[in-house]
Amino acid sequence: MEPLSAPSREDAALWMRDVGIFHALEAAELLSTANPKRGLTSLLEVAEFLTPFEVGATDPDVGVHFIDPKRLADWTRETIGDRELADRIDELVATGAAYAFLAPQVQRLVLARVSQYWELLRPEAGA
Repeated sequence: MEPLSAPSREDAALWMRDVGIFHALEAAELLSTANPKRGLTSLLEVAEFLTPFEVGATDPDVGVHFIDPKRLADWTRETIGDRELADRIDELVATGAAYAFLAPQVQRLVLARVSQYWELLRPEAGA
């Protein structure tokens, strides 16, 4: 997959924002003891939430973090506004890969984009 194109500084600032709880993306942490739902309000939170769990973990509070990838693509397009990132997530979804394989790919993609934002928004980048 080709790298994402470089966003403008203005787009990076817009896309990196916290959208607030009313526009949050619903996510679930699937635990053996509970099924708490969370609202993710930024792409950085999405990337952190998608951190893979350790297979074979014995802690009952270690769970699988689930975000519907198609809803993530739609939320990224409609709420965040980053159409290119959303299109790339859609491309990954279209492969039909199982969630366990898809989630790390989506996380790497989102982290790559967030890194682009940070690079543009560093104080010295705007000077």
